[in-house]
Formats: sequence, structure tokens, C-alpha cells
Amino acid sequence: MNEQSFAQPFLYDGSFDVFTYRIPCLLTLNDGDVMAVTDLRVNILDSPNNIEIGVRVLDSKTVEWGTPIVAHQFNDYDQTFGTNTYNPVKDSASFIDAAITQTADGRIFMLVDAMPANAGGGIGGKEFNGTVKIGDAYYYALTMGDNTLATGYDYYMYPNPNGEYDKYIVKRVSDSTDTEYTLDSHFNVYQNGVALTVKQKPKNEIDVPMNIFYAASVLKLHRTSYFYLSYSDDKGMTWSDPMLIGSEYRKAGETVYNKAPGVGLVIQNSEHAGRILFPLYRGGDSSTPISVSCLYSDDNGLTWQMSETISVGDFPNATEAQLVELPDGTLRIYSRGQGDYILFADSTDGGVTFTAFREDTSLIYCRDCMVSVLALPWKIDGRDAIAISYPEGEKPDGKRANGVIKIGLLNKTKNGYEVEWKYSYSIGGSYSYSCLATNGQRIAVLYERDMPIHTNELVYLELPLEAFDMIDVE
Repeated sequence: MNEQSFAQPFLYDGSFDVFTYRIPCLLTLNDGDVMAVTDLRVNILDSPNNIEIGVRVLDSKTVEWGTPIVAHQFNDYDQTFGTNTYNPVKDSASFIDAAITQTADGRIFMLVDAMPANAGGGIGGKEFNGTVKIGDAYYYALTMGDNTLATGYDYYMYPNPNGEYDKYIVKRVSDSTDTEYTLDSHFNVYQNGVALTVKQKPKNEIDVPMNIFYAASVLKLHRTSYFYLSYSDDKGMTWSDPMLIGSEYRKAGETVYNKAPGVGLVIQNSEHAGRILFPLYRGGDSSTPISVSCLYSDDNGLTWQMSETISVGDFPNATEAQLVELPDGTLRIYSRGQGDYILFADSTDGGVTFTAFREDTSLIYCRDCMVSVLALPWKIDGRDAIAISYPEGEKPDGKRANGVIKIGLLNKTKNGYEVEWKYSYSIGGSYSYSCLATNGQRIAVLYERDMPIHTNELVYLELPLEAFDMIDVE
């Protein structure tokens, strides 16, 4: 199967002004169109960096990709600065690792890691989760200094839903009185109702709105990772005002607190139908391995709860993960790990608790790379089926290569579902992160591979079921 047969969403043709693309997200929308999302990495391949989030939608009827949309972008740096160089921009605010899902009413939710200046790539402070508790509620903390410690955060953001330039009132932690500062819906800073500005780097010629994510802001968030939630009601053309969510659940000593890229999940069946879930990974102090939890919402994204963290037992860390719903409403989560086999765990209560991680010894892979999983809308050989995508690896060093998409047939037992990984399709050569969807009667994949100039490219490919030499498809 040749990817040149398919239109590509993320080319180096000027559609997006980037050095390289990374982190594929792919989702079949309710109307059958396909949304693709990726990191727009302006300067270098990895983080810390000046990173934005790009979106395109494939029209399933015309088979053409729609308008390139930059969904999220900070303006503390010129967006063309450093393009086609390898210069990291550590003090740029940035976004990274988006995940998307869609509810029954058509709303598309996007959750992404947002990094203040000097926090990308794990270089920020880890001593503090960035919130303060006032009464029974948690609020996002602000400082007027350049602070990486747990102290010195004398201010907090108090929501004011009916406000405009004062969507958040900046209050004092000491007595909850108002300061002269407010924030608008995108966290830009105002003083006595007047918008403040900073000089856009690196030329320092243009004034841009001051933002609490910026290094030059008078008020700053703690330098760590944040979950930045938005939604679109027009298939990605525009995105709502963002919300910061979930930081209050971060525990002391958790040096890692990041969401998993790719897709979230909206439960279709069981008493938890309509629940929205996004996997994340957390932990990393001296006594706690990194493992997976899920943020979930039962009120269409207004409020969010946190699941229990999945036990990794004797396995090394589990990190980036994706969920799939099985026919009886059981949720199964497959995770990146550091062993020779992909990890999985099950939940029978809608993702609040999970079994401990286990290895699926039928899924041998390169170690330490994102995996993608998808419930298929067809029966295969008369059975419900799921698909999984990952790099099997290249010996002896486990290089991210030799991609495989496997189709597993489900068998319900008294101990839950077993999977017979019966069919597969191989994609030779470089193969890193990937994300699965469907387009009509095809399985679609968006995956990363190395290339000599930009060091990374995203490839969109559709596979007819016949490519898997199937016996019977319903």
C-alpha cells in the first residue's frame, strides 16, 4: 500500500510554518469525516520548543483535507523564529501532545499539555502542582517572581464567568481580596482594565498581549505542566475559550504529570454512557513508578474527576496510553511500557478503577513508544474486533521501526475478554508514534517516520480490510 495514493494532511508545503511535525492524533467524527491533529514544532524535533497545535479535517466524500487550522498558539515568540534550525527555545510558552474525542452532540474536545516559559521538556519546577486551596476549592496560583518553589505564590485566579477582560480576578492568597489585575479568557493580563503587553521575541519590536504563560509577564503560573481543555462545535474551524483542569490532583513529589497523546474516549454503553475520559501518566518520585490515570467528566466537560492510578506491579513505568470500549462496556487501556510486550488493564466501572497492568505476550514491540488502539465498527469472522498499531522494533537496539497494525478478535470468558490477534499488516522501515481511525470500510493510520531533511514526517495511510487477508467481514 503506497501512501502516495492518499492526500496527506501535514506536508512541508507552507500550509503550516514549521520545522517539523510530531505526535499524530486521528479521529473518525460522527459524520464519517476524519480529524487529524499534530504538534507544529517551529524550531526543533523535540521539546523544549516553540510548539503549536495544528488541525485538519478530511472530507470523506471529496477525500480532500480542509483548511489548515492552528488551534492553539502562544505569541511570546515570532512564529517563524528559528524555522529550519535546531535551536531550542526554552523560554517559549508551548503546547504539546494533543488528544481529541467527540461526544454524541458533535462537540469535539481537545486536551493538550500547556507549558509556561522554561517548563517544556520537563525542565520546569516540580515541587508544586500550581494550585492553592482556598476554603474547599482549588485555584490556580500566580507569582510576581520567577519562582520554581512551592512558596511565594501570593495570588490566585478566581473565575468570573460573566467577565470579559476580567474572566478571572486575581486575588491575594492572604485574605482573598481583589488586586488591580484581571485575566481574560485566554489568560492575558490586564491592570485596572488596561491590557498589558510584552515585546515579542526575538526581535523585541512587536507588542503582544501579556500572558501568564510568558517569561516576561508580571504575573506567572508555576513553571510546570498544565492540562489545557477546549472544544469545537464546528469540526475544528474554531475552538472555545480554554480551561485549565486537573492540577489539584497532582500529588507532592510527582515529577511527571502529563496527558497521553492521541485520542480520549466517550463511553457508548453501560450506565456510564456519555462519560468523557482522557488518559494521563504521573509519578516518578523516588518511591513511585510512573503509571496511568484517567481524567473523566460526567457533565460534558464542565467538571473533571481523577481515576485511581493503575498499578504497574513489578513492571517498569507505564506512560502514554489509549482506551478502547469492549462490547459489554468494559474499558481496556493499552499502554506504552519499557518491557518487550505492550501492557493492558481493564475497568468495569467506567474508568474509575482498573485491574493491575498485565503484559499481552502476543504484542511484541520495540519498548518505550506510543501505541494506538481502536474498536472496529465491523464484525470480523462473526466476532467483535479491535485494532492496535505500534512499532515491533528493529533488533538489536529496539529502534522504532517495522510498524504493524493488528486486528484482534474478542472472546468473552468468565475472566473477561481475551483477544486473538489473528490478522496483521506490516509497514516496513521507520515507524514511531501512530494513531488509528476508520474511513468508510478502511482502517486509517497517521504515523511518524524519519526523513533526512526535517527529521520527521507524518504519513496518512488507509488500508482496505482485504489488505489483512480476512476471511469474513460483516
